[in-house]
Amino acid sequence: MKTFLYYCSLIASLCLQGMPDHCHALPSEALVPAGPAVQTGVGPYSVKYSNSGKFAAVVNDSDDTVSVYRVHSRTGAFEPIQTIASGNAPNFVVYSPEDKFAYLTNFGSFGPGGSIIVYSIDPKTGIWSNIQTINDGSVSSPYGFDISPCGKFLAVANFGTGNPGSGSIAIYQISGHTGMLKFIAITPHQSPEILAFSPDGQYLAVTNFEGASVSVFKMNSIGYIQEIEDSPFPVGLNPEGVAYKHNGKAVAIANTSDGTVTFYRVNSETGQFYDMQTYATGDSAPAELAFSNDDTLLAVGSFNNPGTATVFCVKGRDKTLIQSIPNLQGPYTFAFNPSNKNFAALSIFGNGTDPGSVQVYKVNNSACSHSSSD
Repeated sequence: MKTFLYYCSLIASLCLQGMPDHCHALPSEALVPAGPAVQTGVGPYSVKYSNSGKFAAVVNDSDDTVSVYRVHSRTGAFEPIQTIASGNAPNFVVYSPEDKFAYLTNFGSFGPGGSIIVYSIDPKTGIWSNIQTINDGSVSSPYGFDISPCGKFLAVANFGTGNPGSGSIAIYQISGHTGMLKFIAITPHQSPEILAFSPDGQYLAVTNFEGASVSVFKMNSIGYIQEIEDSPFPVGLNPEGVAYKHNGKAVAIANTSDGTVTFYRVNSETGQFYDMQTYATGDSAPAELAFSNDDTLLAVGSFNNPGTATVFCVKGRDKTLIQSIPNLQGPYTFAFNPSNKNFAALSIFGNGTDPGSVQVYKVNNSACSHSSSD
């Protein structure tokens, strides 16, 4: 009996040390801190891994900078490389598919203004260099944006002033050689907030912050978009984050003003959403969200400060809130490492005056068994 208890204790100890191969039989949380939080700039708004998983960037809203990190392949730790200047009030960053370039939106103030910055990335050192800034008439308080999976187009949600007629969705073509942006077209759209391409790149989902809905557009081969039949689709109050599953069969939307997440299934042939489900998060202001690499977990940030980050188990039509991480100072944005399923990161805003932080988590990939193709 003593020997049995000894081995149970040993296995539990290994679990706490981040050795998941020994832990499958033991109940545990989906996300476990992989070490102490890492200091960022002031007011970290979002975090993003490069597609290779070797680098990561944290966008610091309150001091107009981006913190760039190298990611340790074994521990997942963020190792500082560089702090580079952004534009006014930066929010989000995306990497090109081959990680040669990074794109950043700078909200500026409400209305005309703000900018999009393009950075080249040294593949060996990870150092960024500013190569293009767009602050012309195609930009009006740019906020959420996304790059098409093929890396050919960049779509940007211009929030504008929030008044009727001031918002829009701008589409740019990306030069495969230089990474620089060329304006294609702009589509008027009221209060677009966050947008995301479907995994196949055919569709673009856009949360309508003041419309309690999400719109879906189909993109043609040259970058023009047209809203699909039956769009927009209803969601909760003031929708913010939107994310497709990696398999493209479902989508999730965070509703900031009613504390819920809306799930839809996706018709792959038409792009239409159907079979709506809504679940409470336990936090009154859910923000950005992200699916784990295997689509079994959905991690949801919060605009509250202090706020509670939450994790859902996504199993077919069954969604279960399995973890709450309370008392965080503005846990806005989650990201999962796209090339290493064992790690995720969360930006923590802080008080907006002193440096904030980013917390790396070890992902327990067995926290939710996935038994459905949905």
